[in-house]
Amino acid sequence: MNKENISFYNQTTIYFQNNSWIPLLILLIIAVSLRLPNLNESLWLDELWSTHVKLGNIILLGRQVLYDSHPPFYYLFMFSWIRLFGDSELSIRIPPLIFGVLSIFLTYKLALRFVGKKGAFLTAFLMSLTPVHIWYSQEARHYSAILFFLLLSIFSYYKLRESRSNSTWYFVYFGSLFSAAFSHFYVSVYLGIISIMCLSKINKTKRNVLMLNILIIVCLVAYLEMKSILGGSTTGLGHLRPFTPIELWMLFFNWFLLGNSLWNINPYGSNPSVIVHKPLMFYIQVVFFAFFINGVIQILKESKERKDLEPLALILYVFSLPLFLLCLNFIGFKNTYIERSVFVVLPFFYILIAKGITCFKYKPISIASTIFTITLSIVTLTSYFKKIDEWTVYKPNPNWRAAAHYFNNELKNTTNPLIVFTTTPATELTYYDSRFEEFEVRGLDESDKILYKAKLLAGEDNYFVKKLSFDLYDYLQALRNKIANAKLLIFYRNENNKENIYETLFANNEKTFYLIHNRYWSGNFKALSESVMKDSRFQLVGVKSFKGLEIFKFRVVS
Repeated sequence: MNKENISFYNQTTIYFQNNSWIPLLILLIIAVSLRLPNLNESLWLDELWSTHVKLGNIILLGRQVLYDSHPPFYYLFMFSWIRLFGDSELSIRIPPLIFGVLSIFLTYKLALRFVGKKGAFLTAFLMSLTPVHIWYSQEARHYSAILFFLLLSIFSYYKLRESRSNSTWYFVYFGSLFSAAFSHFYVSVYLGIISIMCLSKINKTKRNVLMLNILIIVCLVAYLEMKSILGGSTTGLGHLRPFTPIELWMLFFNWFLLGNSLWNINPYGSNPSVIVHKPLMFYIQVVFFAFFINGVIQILKESKERKDLEPLALILYVFSLPLFLLCLNFIGFKNTYIERSVFVVLPFFYILIAKGITCFKYKPISIASTIFTITLSIVTLTSYFKKIDEWTVYKPNPNWRAAAHYFNNELKNTTNPLIVFTTTPATELTYYDSRFEEFEVRGLDESDKILYKAKLLAGEDNYFVKKLSFDLYDYLQALRNKIANAKLLIFYRNENNKENIYETLFANNEKTFYLIHNRYWSGNFKALSESVMKDSRFQLVGVKSFKGLEIFKFRVVS
């Protein structure tokens, strides 16, 4: 390399060191580009909680606030959003995209405190390419928003400590932490961490932060008390499972690190034998475990050398929520965990990994480790995008939009309503066509309970109780009319069998029906379909397949 080339290289290096926002901006543009595909993909069941199906009116919103297992902030946000911008697939996925990209920027800013510019940029790079973060920046749920608000609250906490006279940061801190805590109860663990940190070398700023934290706790307790009186917490959620040490290992070194994309492992069947039978995966996990442990060691060393507990905050950010879930499992609370419930740990995990990679004393090891990590991230990302029809971060989205179009075409050949049976929910069809409806009246029992308890608390003559009573009556009457006039009726029961199918058809004077098989979440479909196929009263007319879905059309012959 000649002197001119060396000079140009040095000038370029100095320029980017002095203008670090340029590579960060490029990285954020890449992050947006990776998250744009699939924004217009068909919705799946959980995403309906951001649409008119679950937030179509104030009654439905009230049911979510009182009966859903999550706190209500994101429902309230989306209730307003869809009234301004509609609830198309693209519209309801724009907020998660924005929150997701902004969370990468905040991760970079927080990483600067712990790992310097090189480590912070490596962290942001890993966040931009990891399938887990891409997934939840595209899904119309609250997880990227929770992450953004939590990171913003921690960032503003540090800003308060550095610029005590700027009262604006108090509003940012309170608003962001309140929003995060009222989007997922597990954020309360971080609320506790910040409160503990405030108890060390307490001053006016920390006292004010503690008061704000107490105010958030009081609001959470008041909300839970209201739920217990008027509604109730959702329990017995079948998608949750116990959090164990092997789950912790797979969370960190398969789901976070690899997005479950290089090796697709059923998360509901994780056990040590899965690791043993995949030696290459285990080798990669061990390598990154070494980086992870080195990061922990470096943080401990810094804390000891500086005689300051501040660096230890990163370790708390990484371990506190997983340890909380392990303790819950130990004392008997078994169904507490699914990977996305600890999604907020992801950036802190990557900061610790970056710390371990960039802080080796022997620089060539750091360089080689960085190259290996970047290469693995690119390979993982490529594998993730190739496996569009496989369970990676989570189960893929079935093409319910195409299924709704199929049923719309079927309706052109008849004037009678279509009858559909499923063993897993097919509520997505009601989003894509307003003429489609589930047979059972949703929320009838809960609505009656809410009204009954409201009358006990406020009295039957209370203006708001009377208005609630009228609104509930109108809503339920409209829903009954919609079901009575529906062009497609969905009968969803996991225990559906050939006899209740026959009885339903007889009661509705119908001879044609459809079975829908969600291949990504089958329920008891295999047993149902086999029993129907073998029954001489039914004849298979045809089968239609879409991504993740099979629709079987039958006719009654006797």
